[in-house]
Amino acid sequence: MNSRNLMIGLFVIAVVAQLAVPGWILARHENVLRNGATYRFQCMPVDPVDLLRGRYVALGFPEMSGNGIPDRDHGIDPVYVTFEAGDDGFAKIATVFADPPADRPYLRIGKRDWRPTGQGRIQIDLPFDRFYMDENVAPKAERMMRRTGNERLEAYLEVRILHGQPAPVELYIDGKPASEIRGQDTKP
Repeated sequence: MNSRNLMIGLFVIAVVAQLAVPGWILARHENVLRNGATYRFQCMPVDPVDLLRGRYVALGFPEMSGNGIPDRDHGIDPVYVTFEAGDDGFAKIATVFADPPADRPYLRIGKRDWRPTGQGRIQIDLPFDRFYMDENVAPKAERMMRRTGNERLEAYLEVRILHGQPAPVELYIDGKPASEIRGQDTKP
């Protein structure tokens, strides 16, 4: 009977662990969405299809570079980047730190996602490069972004950041949430 109790105990521990990990991840994400600072990142969507993960809009961002960790310190991993709104309202790098700042929101950027560019400047790759959408909306969003000439629409991703963690909130195209473009005509 003792080995049976041990097996039941191990089974209960395994079930609790399998439920606790996704629960913790969801709770952390919800905390960022609820309490994080909001930034707008200008982007250029491209619409791929991933059979395993569904439909999403892959996002490209203009080069994000800023002052901070000098080239001689490029062995630091990770770096911590703070943002501020530029004159156009979109996020730009404010400061780069070797340690997480205690007084403002920051984004943790791993070593493979940043590189020195010279004169004490770095360039970063943002860790959110996908925005998952309804499979009917994603192709329409991509077609809207591919318009040419003067019809090109502005797109940006609203992201909340808290304690180094980003949480994409909504993709906006032409000032409207992408989730609302369902019935719009998107032909160029």
